[in-house]
Parts: sequence; structure tokens; C-alpha cells
Amino acid sequence: MIRDREVVPDFRRSRSHHDFAAPELMAAIDEVLEAVEHTLGVSCQYTEPSYSLNAHNDGDFYRPHQDTSTEFAPRRLLTFVYYLHRTPRPFDGGELRVFDAALPLHTETAGRWQERTWRDWEPEHDSIVFFLPTAWHEVRPVSCPSRQYEDSRFAINGWLCSPDPANRGSAASL
Repeated sequence: MIRDREVVPDFRRSRSHHDFAAPELMAAIDEVLEAVEHTLGVSCQYTEPSYSLNAHNDGDFYRPHQDTSTEFAPRRLLTFVYYLHRTPRPFDGGELRVFDAALPLHTETAGRWQERTWRDWEPEHDSIVFFLPTAWHEVRPVSCPSRQYEDSRFAINGWLCSPDPANRGSAASL
């Protein structure tokens, strides 16, 4: 699903799961958050996490995009991608490509990608990457010869978000 819950198979192909908790991951993020905030120039004080588990199998990908949907963009302050998978890695590819130069939000990108520079982050088990939600990024195509779900490229993709004004003051919002 992209663009506020629209299915676009030429733009993204993967599976997502939203109904789970990751308290150990959130505790680990808390331990490094001060350094991440300093490095990226963002304050994540009083934020609420939002995340999903994504599995990319043979041929799956996610084309260049920003984490700035109209529904969530005003609240997202920091994006993270935490990798977990079998070792040795049973798939190839699946790098997270983060583009260096920022374009204004929702700028048409046709013809401009050739001029951009980027860094590819290998999906190493038990590693995490942080970046701003406005950064253009993509998941490079995955090759998983077994095509078995358990051999997929798994990642918890998430955001630290400013509190939802609709839930402010509610214990259920955390």
C-alpha cells in the first residue's frame, strides 16, 4: 500500500504486518536516540512510535519515495529501518538506497534520478538505519531463490512521530 492506502504493484511489491509489538527494539532505539537526534538535527522528545514489519521476497522492491503521505507526514519526525533475517543471508539485493540531495516534497522526479547521488545500506541482520522522512529512498530489488517466506528480507520500518492531537491526553494513544 502506498499513497494513503492505494495498491500500486509497479511501485511497490512486498508484504506488511502491522499488528505486533517491538518493545526491545524501541528500548534499543532509546539508547542511541540522543546521538541520532544530534546527527540528523531533529528532536524526538515526546514522540510516539509507529511501525510495521515488511517482508520482501523474490522480485520484491519499493521504488523511490518519501515517507510523507498526507495523512502521516505532519507527524513523522524520524524514519528507521531495522533489519532481521536468517543468517547466512538467504537472499541477495534489497539494499536501502537513500538519496543524498533533497528535493521539495512531492516533486516530480522524472529525468532527475541520473543526476542524484546516494548511499546503499546493506540489509545486515540486527542493524538499523535512521534518516529523515523527507529523504528520497527506495528498496532495491530482492532476489530470493528459494522463494520461501522465511528466507525473505525482513525489516521493521518505522517512524518516531509527534503526538497525535486527536489522542492527546488519552492513555490509549501510547
